[in-house]
Amino acid sequence: MQGWLVPVLLIAVLVIVSRYNFLLFHTLAELFAVMVAIVLAMVAWYTYGFSRNHFLMYLGIGYLWIGVLDLMHTLSYTGMGVLALEGGNASIQFWIVTRYLEAILLLTAPLFFSYRISKRALQLVFGGGSVIVMYLVLQEHLPAMFIEGVGLTPTKIVSEYLIVGLLLAAIIVITHYRRLLNRHIYRLMVASIVCTVAAELSFTLYMDLFSLPILVGHIFKFLSYWLIFLAVVRTSLSEPYQILTRASSTYDAVPDPAIVVDSNARIIQVNKAAEKAAGLPRQEMLEQDCHEFFHPRRMQKDECVVCHNIDTGTPLENFEIYYPESGEYREVTLTPFDDQSETRAMVHVMHNITRKKQAEAELVHSAYYDPLTDFPNRMLAIDRLEQAINHSRRFNMHTAVLFVDLDNFKDINDTLGHKFGDRVLIRMAHNLESCVRKSDTVARWGGDEFLIIIPGLVQLTDVERTVSKIFSRLAKPVYVEEREFLITASIGIAGYPDDGMNVDTMLSNADAAMYLAKQTGKNTYRFYTEGMNERAAERLAMEYRLRRALSNDELYMVYQPKVDIQNGYINGAEALMRWESPEMGAVSPAQFIPLAEESGQIVEIGDWAIHQVCRDLRTMSDHGFDDARVAINISSRQIRNQDFARHLGNILREHAVEPDRLKIEITESLLLEEDSHTVEVLGELREMGISLSLDDFGTGYSSLSYLKRFPFTEIKIDRSFIRDVESDHGDKQLCQAIIAMAESLKLKVVGEGVERPGQLEFLRTYGAHSVQGFLFSKPIRIEAFITLIERGPFSLSA
Repeated sequence: MQGWLVPVLLIAVLVIVSRYNFLLFHTLAELFAVMVAIVLAMVAWYTYGFSRNHFLMYLGIGYLWIGVLDLMHTLSYTGMGVLALEGGNASIQFWIVTRYLEAILLLTAPLFFSYRISKRALQLVFGGGSVIVMYLVLQEHLPAMFIEGVGLTPTKIVSEYLIVGLLLAAIIVITHYRRLLNRHIYRLMVASIVCTVAAELSFTLYMDLFSLPILVGHIFKFLSYWLIFLAVVRTSLSEPYQILTRASSTYDAVPDPAIVVDSNARIIQVNKAAEKAAGLPRQEMLEQDCHEFFHPRRMQKDECVVCHNIDTGTPLENFEIYYPESGEYREVTLTPFDDQSETRAMVHVMHNITRKKQAEAELVHSAYYDPLTDFPNRMLAIDRLEQAINHSRRFNMHTAVLFVDLDNFKDINDTLGHKFGDRVLIRMAHNLESCVRKSDTVARWGGDEFLIIIPGLVQLTDVERTVSKIFSRLAKPVYVEEREFLITASIGIAGYPDDGMNVDTMLSNADAAMYLAKQTGKNTYRFYTEGMNERAAERLAMEYRLRRALSNDELYMVYQPKVDIQNGYINGAEALMRWESPEMGAVSPAQFIPLAEESGQIVEIGDWAIHQVCRDLRTMSDHGFDDARVAINISSRQIRNQDFARHLGNILREHAVEPDRLKIEITESLLLEEDSHTVEVLGELREMGISLSLDDFGTGYSSLSYLKRFPFTEIKIDRSFIRDVESDHGDKQLCQAIIAMAESLKLKVVGEGVERPGQLEFLRTYGAHSVQGFLFSKPIRIEAFITLIERGPFSLSA
């Protein structure tokens, strides 16, 4: 409590003075802030040589120029008469700019716990900036902050709130770095900033320069600077002095081992931290050679850089030394000075930087190693491949590079989650490593791809021994959390000098060979051959063009009408996507849809398709067709999105489309995994009022179980069964069975691919509800579809 007696008394005096002479009150309050700023700068400047406290130096120089600007604010205050300025604008402008500088200073100061600074550079930056500010204010180049008789301008009020925002951000940043601060200092600095925030908020309220908010604001500013004084000046001077007094040693306050040596490297003084580091009392170290106690034991004195600089009287700053006996790194600083006996001496300070070096090593490790598997990453793999090529070139040998892609691995991620998939990836990485030599490299290339580098081969075909081991290992199940997996891989192989003379060519060729292995059935390997790159280039070109297709308006939707089999009216449509590429012309959906699935673009493209269908539904409504319903196919990747149902609902609301006008078509292949998430999402869609249709019915497995498990309202008989239904007895019986089963389950039936009147007649005879196919219309644009509806019903007579 005694520590607060002085500021409380001073505040009481200031309040009394304000009652009789507000101008004197303002001047005294501001001069206190200027005095604290100057003292802070002096402490930082003169203790820097020993403390190397970059944080304190940054604050000190910044507050020096804050003090200069606060002085300009005081001298230009209304009624002072020192500067020939009219009104209160200049004083407020000095205030605002100064507070901006203070907020930015407090926000950025914690960065200098890690970064070093130059005192001269800081003086130049802060000093130069302050001079520019003074010029701008005195020349009236800044926006008005105060209008006499009106009060504060919006510029001034907004600036105060921006300053408050910066100060609050400063609290967050300082809290993030609190472990680097003394707890007492941290609390005082946060309290100081809170008082500054309170001051700034007070300064948004006054209408007159001699009003109550001005008084309150300056009281809070007084408290803010008092707290800064306690946090920095008292902690930097008073407390260390008390420690020095208690210890009777000038250097005991320094937390790092510090000694004073003469020109012969003999120890003159020792602090407690140095005693602890050496494990000896100071009496046993005085007059002894410092090299014996404070430098690595295995290092000879004539090899020691520190001893050489002591001998020559040359300063040394932050020189790193490794101590193999303890595994520590220390930073040594030598600062020469002349003591009272005119003996040349140096202060020798050591700072333990082991944690810093460990952090740097971890940073380097993270740059070159995959964080999941701890195997070399892409960057290190490229470097090792380059070294392997250089070695093979020098000794006339071969190097093989293998692209290994795990087959269907995304199914594990999609069904069991990425965390589980990560555990499987780690196990697979170690399995691959067990198949190669110690001189080989297994690296994680990304996702479920690995790169294996095998140098030192007499001929490229020798790599097949390693490949054989890999496939033998992959043939064995992998067990993760009591689950059994049989994971296969597709491998592409390229070699130096057979398939490329540099890293880029070899990687490109191995990648092309891997894609060929996937296309030829997976679970196999292929050596690179000429022509592979051409096919791979075509695929990459199509993938690249597909990525641009949306932004270039190359994709569009067409609609194939669904016709009521009883009256010939159009009762809906299936939405189908088309791509018209400027370079490739019309691209078949059978080409670009699988590519979109594989590359992951299907989510973005599918999202666009839903928006476009909703827009077209609105167009149908504008033409009076509110009953038209449109079915759209949904990718498994979209369904597996946790928020798919909510996202789809947002799109419907955005376009003002009723949910019952949209129908989602699901293929049986999506349902093979019996995923509980899929069941949940489809249930949510039905609750929203969206109908579900099972597409291509009969082509998958266990179709009847799907009808029982999932909330479908409609099934579509695949065109492969409709094609020969007039002549093929088996297709005829199957279609009859499907229609009968659907009727018992109260499901609608749609026949796909109807092209002949006989097919139509069969489906109508056995009770199908709707049909679609070229007999009525090919897929057409929305304008043509609306015209087709307007024409009325189709004729259903044979």
